Amino acid sequence: MSSKKKKFLCFLVLSLLTVFSRFYRLNWDSSFFFHPDENNMALSVLQMTDHQLNPKFFAYGQFPLYLTFFTTPKHDLATITLTLRFWSAIFSSLSVFIFYFIAKKIFSSSKSAIIFTLLIIFTPGLIQSAHFGTT
Repeated sequence: MSSKKKKFLCFLVLSLLTVFSRFYRLNWDSSFFFHPDENNMALSVLQMTDHQLNPKFFAYGQFPLYLTFFTTPKHDLATITLTLRFWSAIFSSLSVFIFYFIAKKIFSSSKSAIIFTLLIIFTPGLIQSAHFGTT
């Protein structure tokens, strides 16, 4: 197998593992929304309008709130919460690849970078963080 094919296969496997671990069961709480800060964020997006864009909630910054407000197709609590979680999972997935490229620069071998990336992919706290709309 050529070097390019090996790299592509490795990238594909890491991508699939990342996407699966970050996006699997985003609705883990069956629409009961147990996380209090996530509820506060969703409620602040829910009360925003086109003429009133002050979220009145600043604990996690405004970018996720505005991103959710402008990308949510339907403004109800369940949709807003799942959209917050979707964006959290997207940014968590992107950070895994950033960590991979940083590890590739730090470690001399590509195998070490892959092992480091696998540790990042399967770290429970990072997966849990990707499943909350608060990051």
